[in-house]
Amino acid sequence: MATSAFFHLKPICALSTNPKQTLPFTLKPHQTRHFHHLPSGLKMEVIVHKPIKKTHKRREELDGSVSPLVFVHGSYHAAWCWAEHWLGFFAEKGFECYAVSLLGQGESDSTSSKVAGTLQTHVNDLAHFIQKELPLPPVLVGHSFGGLIVQNYIANMRSEQ
Repeated sequence: MATSAFFHLKPICALSTNPKQTLPFTLKPHQTRHFHHLPSGLKMEVIVHKPIKKTHKRREELDGSVSPLVFVHGSYHAAWCWAEHWLGFFAEKGFECYAVSLLGQGESDSTSSKVAGTLQTHVNDLAHFIQKELPLPPVLVGHSFGGLIVQNYIANMRSEQ
């Protein structure tokens, strides 16, 4: 009886119970990484790209300041997806840019539960970051699930007024 070759194959990969990214994103020039400390005691990764040049004079004359940009990624991504191209693009236009990694993603801490958080916990984490680290109200940019987080953040802001 011939043996099937299938039973002699060696596995080339294995499933992991930890879907978290294991290699840190290599920052681009002018980018820095820090960790925002959340009330839960966990840390949220933030990639920052400071403005490379000043914004056009007229914009500053209109309101006296330029709002920072905050980028929120979608599912199965992290701050790196914005840092790759978009942070540098907007920094060259004179904007201070921040990309956050939601808990359980990128270099952010993971929770002890099976899920990284709920929609509301992610919204609360984003709100805490904005309140504690930004001097001006930001312009928020969210993709996919990150867009839902941004929408809920704005809805919560409006209901608090």
